[in-house]
Amino acid sequence: MQPPAGVLTREEKAVLALRELYRSYGYRRYRIDKFEPYDLYRDNKDFLGEETAITFPDSRGRLMALKPDVTMSIVNDYRPDGRARKWHYTENVFRRGGDGEFREIRQIGIEYLGGGPLYPQAEVLLLALKSLAVFSDKFILAVGHLGLLNKALGDVPPSALLLDCVRRKNAHDLARLVGDGNAGVLSKLLDLPAELPRALAALDSALADRDAGGELEELRTLCDVVERNGLGRHLRLDFSVLHGLNYYNGMCFQGCVDGLARPVLNGGRYDGLLEKMGKPSVAVGFAVYLAELEALLRDGPQGVDVALINRCPDLAAVLDRVEEWVRQGRSVRVCRVRAEADGAASVWLVDESGALREEDR
Repeated sequence: MQPPAGVLTREEKAVLALRELYRSYGYRRYRIDKFEPYDLYRDNKDFLGEETAITFPDSRGRLMALKPDVTMSIVNDYRPDGRARKWHYTENVFRRGGDGEFREIRQIGIEYLGGGPLYPQAEVLLLALKSLAVFSDKFILAVGHLGLLNKALGDVPPSALLLDCVRRKNAHDLARLVGDGNAGVLSKLLDLPAELPRALAALDSALADRDAGGELEELRTLCDVVERNGLGRHLRLDFSVLHGLNYYNGMCFQGCVDGLARPVLNGGRYDGLLEKMGKPSVAVGFAVYLAELEALLRDGPQGVDVALINRCPDLAAVLDRVEEWVRQGRSVRVCRVRAEADGAASVWLVDESGALREEDR
């Protein structure tokens, strides 16, 4: 039985809404252990970026890791058999940052493994947009395409320094690293118009001589799906959005919500990880970082709908009143003093005679 809506925190309501969204598209719940053998993460440590796993020896001397990533665990369990697999998860992961500090990160997300090259990307892209809409109507999903970026680079290898310049849109250093011809194409990719039709037209022009027709058609199709679902105003083409090129290919994206300083969603197509693990297949997914949404999800100081200041000696009458509110889906705190009611959406007092009245907040 689901608890009444008023009993749930804002984060719990958002998580339930996201789970229902993913379930409605056929994703199954995935659960994993809190720790796994470290070998899995050691062999794919680049997938974690600058952060590393937190390790410890178990009773048999094996080196174990507190789960630093959900995607790798799902891929590790995946057995390609010609059928697509779709999972959603809500998990805490644990990582050691570059400063040595331990971090616990609460995530909710999806993974779509298998299927054709285009439909999984379209569905996951739509679900990323719909996930952001759970938290706010003021959000942007910035989408890049690593296949198109590689076409723009031509025969220049994508070094770490070069990719850092792309992320920072550093045109001066890019020209030095890739030469004037490639720099001109890159500068156009990194300065696209906000409106999708104009951005796509600018891409066509910038990559006209780069044999990028297939990648452009793929991106155009994905953008058309978004437009047809009424979400085009939330999509931006942004080639400074990059994930690890050793693992990611095709589209990659990053979601931001107005008023929050950091991205709250990351994802994309990561066939490279499956290839490295000997399971060649299409793979697309994303994660929502709930900690980054804390400012939006924070409840009031007490987090209740109703505070009831009790002066009535008739216990049964007080409990009857509380039960009536709870049946209406409202959360209730019974208080002895007014200070305990701070932060409640409404404050009521039941006096010695059992009479009920609403108090000023």
